[in-house]
Amino acid sequence: MNRPKAAELDRNRGDLTAQQLAHLLGGWTENRGKLPERLARALRQLVELGELAPETRLPSERALAAALVISRATVVSGYELLHGEGWLSSRPGSGHWIARGESEGRTRSATTAAFPWQHRLAPPESAVRYPPGVVDLSAVAIAASPVLSEVLATLKAGDWNSVTQEPRYQPLGWPQLRQAVADQCSKRGLPTAARQILITSGAQQGLSLVAAALLQPGDLVVVEDPLYPGQLPVLRGAGARLRTVPVDADGLDIEQLTSIVKRESPRLVLVSPTHQNPTGSLLGAEGRARIAALAGETSALVVELYASADLTLDVYPIPGPVASIGNAESMVVIGSLSPLVWSGLRIGWIRAPEHLIASLGHAKGIADLGTPLLAQLVATRLIERLPDLARHRNHELAARCQQAMALFKELLEDFDVRRPAGGACLWVGMPAGDAGEFAHVALRDGVAVLPGQLCSARGAHHDRLRVAFACDPTFLHIGIERLAFAWADYRRHAH
Repeated sequence: MNRPKAAELDRNRGDLTAQQLAHLLGGWTENRGKLPERLARALRQLVELGELAPETRLPSERALAAALVISRATVVSGYELLHGEGWLSSRPGSGHWIARGESEGRTRSATTAAFPWQHRLAPPESAVRYPPGVVDLSAVAIAASPVLSEVLATLKAGDWNSVTQEPRYQPLGWPQLRQAVADQCSKRGLPTAARQILITSGAQQGLSLVAAALLQPGDLVVVEDPLYPGQLPVLRGAGARLRTVPVDADGLDIEQLTSIVKRESPRLVLVSPTHQNPTGSLLGAEGRARIAALAGETSALVVELYASADLTLDVYPIPGPVASIGNAESMVVIGSLSPLVWSGLRIGWIRAPEHLIASLGHAKGIADLGTPLLAQLVATRLIERLPDLARHRNHELAARCQQAMALFKELLEDFDVRRPAGGACLWVGMPAGDAGEFAHVALRDGVAVLPGQLCSARGAHHDRLRVAFACDPTFLHIGIERLAFAWADYRRHAH
């Protein structure tokens, strides 16, 4: 059954059936606590994630109890908890409704308060920022490589003039950079011409352009679970319905992916087989081959998120894009130079079939007319130094990862911490408690981490934290020390 969109529920108030809500609730019993508390928490998260729009009427207690195969008393108690928190309102003879918003007394949950991701995407005047002195281990922000300074020092006036005298906008990208990226794709086993490359202002914009150009409201998109949280506002903003496929330390569950794609015919399938964020997993050769085969067997367009591919801690050589295996005409690859160079250098790229580049370029022109040419000039020179960039960055990240894991072993030995194959964060398992609530306590104690619920389209992973380790070693040490202090504080109050 297809998931109902929040927008549809808002337009057709009262049409949300008990069966539809049961489908939306998914694995709600995986939460901790008594059943009414689990149900209330799951419903609250559906509202926070935008799955249930304000003024949506919920099914009756009896109908929902039957759909979930639980007692009516459990549903009554769960609804009562939400009424008490201001999430639900009642109307005489009309049952229970999602409240209109915080104006009706509703407050954000600890999960939302602990990591203001959505507020980071809001206008600056309304942004919520961490207090001074907080060590931010929630964001994978990477400092500049020394190679960047070396490249900047080699650029002469004539180099700058080559772009500053360009009289036209370049929404598809500076031709020299498009060719350089195409050459890199070809070196990795994916034959590519410059006309198949679109330059973007980072991988995040690459995904935004794909959504803007290729999605219509109501389209089904298959995403990983957990996933990089920046995907959610983009896909939800495009009105997409989301279906999830689990990812573990070995990568994407290919059996479930194949079943969903063949059964439900999604518009897009988003995969990160090389150093997935947040797990850092690397999918094996067989799984990669099956994704490539699936792209040729269905109408779905497979979008590979390749931005973290170069951040390897274990495996050399780095696997090429899945499209290099086959069926490249049914696949899009989104990459970025930023992880190797500097988070502040917003240069990414899309490799796509030529017939899609025109519509993607149209979306790019609407977005910003083109990525700054000066940055593209620098990126073109940096690509010539990719081996140096990768050597420096991966040596640095390997040391930071080892430091972070040693600190967890020393200070938080009950936490489940496994070395990722790549990337710049740890996907940490908590021994007990709720990640959103703990992240809120940790923030009070001076360290920000990302609760697992925010890395899931269905609000799962209550027992997981994403902990970035790319920051300065001193701050990393302080941050994990504070996390240990916060854990002791959290456990003390839990008892």
